[in-house]
Amino acid sequence: MQLYAGLDLHSTNTYIGILDQEFNRIFKKRVSNNLELILQALKPFASICNLVRVHVCFVYLMVFNGVKALDT
Repeated sequence: MQLYAGLDLHSTNTYIGILDQEFNRIFKKRVSNNLELILQALKPFASICNLVRVHVCFVYLMVFNGVKALDT
């Protein structure tokens, strides 16, 4: 199964949405802008998620670096 994740970063929270290849919503969650919470929400999907897109705000570097670290 191929999944696609989108993160919408706001000043105080991040909305995470994950879709399958037919654009059915698999997962949705709003979390505080805390890197550990964001990574915790994404972790179950990390090995099967093909693409992550981020709509950024000023906290994008924290999340980008954290998500990038999932690949290591």
